[in-house]
Amino acid sequence: MLDFTKYILQKLSVDPSIDAEIKRFFLSQRPGIVYGAGFQSRLTLDFAQFFQKKIDCLLVSPGGTRSMPYYNHVPMFAMDALPDNFDRTRDVIIAIHEKHADEVRALLEENGFSSIFVIRDWAAVNDQIRR
Repeated sequence: MLDFTKYILQKLSVDPSIDAEIKRFFLSQRPGIVYGAGFQSRLTLDFAQFFQKKIDCLLVSPGGTRSMPYYNHVPMFAMDALPDNFDRTRDVIIAIHEKHADEVRALLEENGFSSIFVIRDWAAVNDQIRR
């Protein structure tokens, strides 16, 4: 019998309808960071838990706060309050409305992050989840 998690991972790796950035982020063995603290970040954390992707923290815009009470055990940092020794080599997925993605990507790059994953169509992702 095929293990369900292995089946889902296999489907994730070959299904052309699933956004390539999502595949790359969740199939990567590196620890991850979720940029955002709203609805999309909650869904991203749900996916991470399912796919056993280690998420170290949430990142938010300077002065930002957690807008939804979930995953409170996951630390959250504002971009303007990162510790000096913050590891910027981890994968970062931008889990906010796509209209802000380019601005956030530039902010992350300016702050030394390089492994950045951008989902261009969260509406399509949300649609796939509901099926």
